[in-house]
Amino acid sequence: MLESAPLPPPPPAQTQSARWRWAIHLLVLSAYPLVLGIVAAIQHADQSTPMLPSRVGPLLAAMSLEMLLFCFVFAVAVSISRPGWDTLWLRWKGRLQPLVRGFLYSIALRALLAVLMITIAGAAMVATGGRDKIADKLRPETEELVDAKALVDNPAYLALNLTLVSFVFAGFREELWRAGMLAGFNALLPGGLAQPAGRWLAIGFTAVVFGLGHLPQGWGGVLMTGALGFGLGVIIVRQRSIWDAVLAHGFFNATTFVLLYGLARFRPDLIPAAH
Repeated sequence: MLESAPLPPPPPAQTQSARWRWAIHLLVLSAYPLVLGIVAAIQHADQSTPMLPSRVGPLLAAMSLEMLLFCFVFAVAVSISRPGWDTLWLRWKGRLQPLVRGFLYSIALRALLAVLMITIAGAAMVATGGRDKIADKLRPETEELVDAKALVDNPAYLALNLTLVSFVFAGFREELWRAGMLAGFNALLPGGLAQPAGRWLAIGFTAVVFGLGHLPQGWGGVLMTGALGFGLGVIIVRQRSIWDAVLAHGFFNATTFVLLYGLARFRPDLIPAAH
């Protein structure tokens, strides 16, 4: 249980900052995925092509640009709040343990999301007498993000998505953002994340913002990524380190690309973008 897990360490005394600094820190980081998600959804509304480029060079350029933008926003936030290394849970704990735990966490997250989707779809079918195909609406529109056909046609493109995109551009970047959000709540809430109510509020709010940052994947994507973000937030708080969550996120993304690759190769009729 989260309540019995080790609690996040308080910010070191030499890095404690005024509450107004942490409030601005939290506002800046909250705005980052929301603005990107809304802008991307508007820009992509009338397009039939995936958001990410379908060639290695342009994909690397686009991902590098996104990483630079994130680094700028994150640097602005932390320059105001001035957190310490431990405040952001950046220490690697153990030798290979985070790698093993991250892999196992990714499997658990995949299973829990599947149960959540089946439960919601089943409840909707019972409530509507089977008329509402809620399962289709809940499916994240991953094909809106990446070119499924390119995953099959270009091994280098597939390898890039399985490695740098999954673990660095998505896993590390998004979990560092999540750690910054949780650190803001830890500093602002009475009792910080040491209080169960504060932990759930921080993890839940961060998950909602994270989900809304994936608007281009449809409302099913928002729901599923929000639920994924909730689980990743629990992992960070439980382990008092971002690295288990970074690796779990990376493995989760990589298996998603593998599944999309399999569908595009063997059942392209199920993915319109792969035709």
